Amino acid sequence: MKKRRPGRPGAPPGVKGALAALLVASVLAQLAVEGEPPFAAAGWLGVPALFGFAAAVATILLARLFGALFGRPDDHYDGDGDG
Repeated sequence: MKKRRPGRPGAPPGVKGALAALLVASVLAQLAVEGEPPFAAAGWLGVPALFGFAAAVATILLARLFGALFGRPDDHYDGDGDG
C-alpha cells in the first residue's frame, strides 16, 4: 500500500470506496422499497431535481444577503498599516 505524504490533500484510503458502496446500497434500497411520494407532484419526473435547484439558488441568495449585511467593506484590508 502506498504511504500518504503529510499535508497531501485527499481522502484517506478506503473512504472513497466506502462512500461508493454506500451510494450503491442506497440506490438498491430505493429500488427495492416502493413508497408513496409525500405529495403528487413529487412523483413527477424532474420535480426533485427542481427542488434541489431551487434550494441551491435560495442558499446562494441567502449567502449574498448575509454577505451584504455582515460583510466587511471592500477597502477593509487597505488600511494605513495600524495592526
